[in-house]
Amino acid sequence: MAIHTKIFIPKAKYLFRLFLLFLFFAGSLQAQQIQSEKVNTAFRYYLNMEFDSCRTALNFAANTPQSFYLNHLLIATQIFLSDDPALFKSRKNLESEYLEKIESGTFDAASKLFLMTEVKIQWAVLKMKYGDEFAAFWSLRQAYLMAQENLQRHPEFLPGHKSMGFLYVLFGIVPEKHNWLLSVFGIEGNVEQGRESLLQIWNKGGFYALESGIIMALLDTYLLNQPQKGLRQINKISQENSALLIDYVHCLIWMKNGSSHNAAKIIARAAERYRQPFKLPQMYYLLAEVNLQKGDIDKAIENYDAFLLHQKGKGLVKDAYFKTGICYLIKGDSAMATSYLESARISGWTMNEADQYAADQLQSGHLSNKDLYRLRYATDGGFYELAKTIQENIKWRELYGEDLCEYYYRSGRLMQNTGDTQMAVLFYKKTIESQVAQNWYYAPNASLLLGFIYISEGKVTLA
Repeated sequence: MAIHTKIFIPKAKYLFRLFLLFLFFAGSLQAQQIQSEKVNTAFRYYLNMEFDSCRTALNFAANTPQSFYLNHLLIATQIFLSDDPALFKSRKNLESEYLEKIESGTFDAASKLFLMTEVKIQWAVLKMKYGDEFAAFWSLRQAYLMAQENLQRHPEFLPGHKSMGFLYVLFGIVPEKHNWLLSVFGIEGNVEQGRESLLQIWNKGGFYALESGIIMALLDTYLLNQPQKGLRQINKISQENSALLIDYVHCLIWMKNGSSHNAAKIIARAAERYRQPFKLPQMYYLLAEVNLQKGDIDKAIENYDAFLLHQKGKGLVKDAYFKTGICYLIKGDSAMATSYLESARISGWTMNEADQYAADQLQSGHLSNKDLYRLRYATDGGFYELAKTIQENIKWRELYGEDLCEYYYRSGRLMQNTGDTQMAVLFYKKTIESQVAQNWYYAPNASLLLGFIYISEGKVTLA
């Protein structure tokens, strides 16, 4: 049981953050049950991040449940992407305003409950992002009760099953530190049950299949530890649908599968398909990540700078400055490295894993040997020939302390990813042996990965 917890808690936390990002995107796909061409047009603008055009199109659309939903979604998305706590605080009254409009509107009973559920979910996500965690869980509890009521009263209303399935998944991946809130509220998460609901909608096809398919791809990739299954799912979706946000999800899943060169192809295609600069600055960030992984340092710097230029919010800013500093460290330009690392200290925030990791590295005061950074990034991106060359040329006998421990760990990761399990086991054992009474993450991770290997070999007790 302890091993199971250690395996899934980090992934659950990361997936929970991803859902905060993709809830608005995925939720927008509910607006597909539309007869109005004006709303269809607005929906297409939304998926490609052309928000002003989306709003203009909605101004000419009739007041239907779908146009109402997309209108609220547009506002919530912009608040989310702004990374601006002051903007969130100034717009909090919109939640109650929209709920009142739904109650006083002329929509059918099932659509009313559905819209109220989704408004509650979206504002819960905003509250969670901007630090009001208890209020967020209270909103999610209200959404949960509304979704239950909708299913009881209108069991044939398909969007209601979508909402409930999503909530089951969301509660199933709540970080461990928040589990007590679920107990207090009398709520149980169930990832598998939620996934089954989403799978049912996906298999039926139609208006709600796309959203369900994307959520399942993210689930399989980040929570259920089946990235290849998630990749097959997003490949199907991408073949049939064209949108900037779908391309972004596709890139993330390719990179999680250690195939960053395929992510680069999607970004290049997106650059041709959509007007530059990208409406989603994170595409520049992903391209910079790929450049860094394959060793194209100048291009990585160029694209991190492009991201920093176009990113209006604070998300990934600290990490982008940090990694640009690492790029200059790799190039041997200590003055520029120092400048960017100092910018990383004072810029952005730490409300996601990448930015928090950058902050932790800066606070530790330790920067790795530059070739260890190169080895790490090449391995992460699936550029294994490059990684092997780097690993073979590192003068490991000249390393000591944390750098030596990291060398063993990075070498183990490379060997495991390239199928040399025997060497991976040896390197992981050396990692554990070389880390004594130190608060580094290499030995714990090496132990975890050794456990995976032993489980795959049937050595359960040793695992």
